[in-house]
Amino acid sequence: LLIRKYAEALEKYTQAIEEKGDKASEIDYANRANAFIELQKFDEAIADCQKAIKINPKYIKAYYRHSKVMAYKNKLAAALDILK
Repeated sequence: LLIRKYAEALEKYTQAIEEKGDKASEIDYANRANAFIELQKFDEAIADCQKAIKINPKYIKAYYRHSKVMAYKNKLAAALDILK
């Protein structure tokens, strides 16, 4: 049931990003990254975190989610570097 909710969220965030195009915000990408994380689609989550950071390098949540993915991938040194 929970996986289905994240899959639905992923679809909605993807649709919003596509509709907004170049006006998609760091929040849009970070939220979609979270859905990717919960669905264990880590490479996609990393890509969205990087997009969010590129849009707004001060958006802390994108760094947190990026580090979370790296921790899940057992890349703890990289996770720590991202948080620094």
